[in-house]
Amino acid sequence: MARIAYNAGREAAKLKEEKEREEKKKAAKKLAKKAERPLSQRRNVRIAAGAGVVVLALVAFLILRPRRPDGMALASPQPEATLTTPTFVWWSYPGVSTYELEIVTEAGDQVYATSTTDTTAQAPADRFQAGQKYLWLVRALVNGRTKEASHIDRFTYQP
Repeated sequence: MARIAYNAGREAAKLKEEKEREEKKKAAKKLAKKAERPLSQRRNVRIAAGAGVVVLALVAFLILRPRRPDGMALASPQPEATLTTPTFVWWSYPGVSTYELEIVTEAGDQVYATSTTDTTAQAPADRFQAGQKYLWLVRALVNGRTKEASHIDRFTYQP
């Protein structure tokens, strides 16, 4: 009885080995068939794959790129952000020569104001108290007059 089981096990192992050999032969034939393809066909496959990647990257860029908002808009810091360095950024506004940044406490007391031709400004850190909340806005000026004003955002200063 033990001999029969032993022989049955050996037969099963032989069948398994034979099946694995056949699968390896099939895989080798498949690989050889791919290698037999003309070089131009293999190159076309690579070019098509590369073009697909470029198209996918372009679509992602068009979907995810930041869009210029309509009107005067603040870019950074985000609303309710905590700042360690008081640096402010906003979107440029067409036809504007000067921007005016104003920062006030929640009570409305002016902490800092400046005019600049750039879309970035850094306020002196000594004007702010740690843990205090502030409001900021930017006005777009043309010939010294306000053409457009941004919305007001809030931030907390925490050095």
